[in-house]
Amino acid sequence: MRQRSCWGVASARCGGKAFRSAGAAGLVSKKRGRPSNRKTAAAVRTAALSIVRQNYADFGPTLAAEKLAAEHGFSFSSETVRKWMIAEGLWRDRKHRQWQVHQPRPRRDCVGERVQVDGSEHWWFEDRGPQCTLLVFVDDAERLDPFGTPAVILARLEHEYFARRPNLDDPEELVSFGTSGHRGSPFRGSFTEDHILAITQAICDYRRARSTNDPLFVGKDTHALSAPAQCTALEVLAANEVHTIIQEAHGVTPTPVISHAILVHNRSRTEHLADGIVITPSHNPPEDGGFKYNLTHARRMADRPI
Repeated sequence: MRQRSCWGVASARCGGKAFRSAGAAGLVSKKRGRPSNRKTAAAVRTAALSIVRQNYADFGPTLAAEKLAAEHGFSFSSETVRKWMIAEGLWRDRKHRQWQVHQPRPRRDCVGERVQVDGSEHWWFEDRGPQCTLLVFVDDAERLDPFGTPAVILARLEHEYFARRPNLDDPEELVSFGTSGHRGSPFRGSFTEDHILAITQAICDYRRARSTNDPLFVGKDTHALSAPAQCTALEVLAANEVHTIIQEAHGVTPTPVISHAILVHNRSRTEHLADGIVITPSHNPPEDGGFKYNLTHARRMADRPI
């Protein structure tokens, strides 16, 4: 505090002396109008801007500053690069930037004239499966996917499949094997991760009770819920140490292939028989999922307890 006070007194004395000798003009700093001691040399500035103009003319100041540092050894703040680019006409600040006007384009008249495709590579199934790419197809005419449902339904389906819990007091949300396995939709609470966990564990118990210990063939189709359901089923099968065979590279499998694989494996066998799981809702709506169990004779289990 004493040192700060001394400096304040000294500054006041110098300012008073300058004011008495030159008036108000004497209070103006003598460094005003002079180049800063930290100013970048003109040659360095010119070299950096030349690189930006040749290689990064369409980059923003922040990315251009990162490239100058990473690729060319010039270390400048993004604000410094921004000011230089504005002065050279390579960048416009928000105040002087003109808004671009885009004329609205009418959608195509007929479904199928134009289909837009976008993909996103991500760990969609966390540690339940490998990194994969989610592809979304949207028809320009109606903003629909090729199945006739809004494209956003894919993300909602997967979220509901993992997040929703079935109401055990509602018979419509319980596991029910109909004429061809269990079918339902996460939107109705009838096809969720809990359903697949329970069904797959029941299959494991059924196989164990009948000493079925040879391969279990598992296949899925292209429906939105088939891949998440397969990942859930594989977790349970692995926990029960079931020898499971699936399509290479997590590909899809036509439904008859599972039956054919079971028949070929069990041909001329009386023990060590194989069975299978088919994950498909068949002809049900796109938002539905299906889970079917094929016995050792390749026929589906229906209306029977497992």
